[in-house]
Amino acid sequence: MKQKGVTLIELLVVVVVIGVMASIAYPSYTSHVMKSNRSQAQANMVQMQFWAEKQLMKGGISAAATTLDSTQCPTCEIDNAFYDYKIEGKTGDELYVLTATPKGTQLGDECSALTMKGNGDTAPANCW
Repeated sequence: MKQKGVTLIELLVVVVVIGVMASIAYPSYTSHVMKSNRSQAQANMVQMQFWAEKQLMKGGISAAATTLDSTQCPTCEIDNAFYDYKIEGKTGDELYVLTATPKGTQLGDECSALTMKGNGDTAPANCW
């Protein structure tokens, strides 16, 4: 007599193979998503840098740290879903420091906070 259908062993093998594939793919996927969100944050910071340079020409930037969003920087298309952005005026060759602090699901990113100074320095170096 011919067998019809799938045996329990065959079904378990398929489930195990899918489980192994998912356990390999998911960390890679989350790493890719975090890197993509970090790249977006860097692009946002470049827009903020242009805005900050205009503010410097108009008279300066407050020394107190100020949270940035699209209301303070109307020409910036800031997405605050994964990072909070701040700007702080400085003295010396820095002029200002932009900071992007991860939040939510982005907290697991290896790079943590991103900074960009008015003199062009960025940190952490391996994340830019």
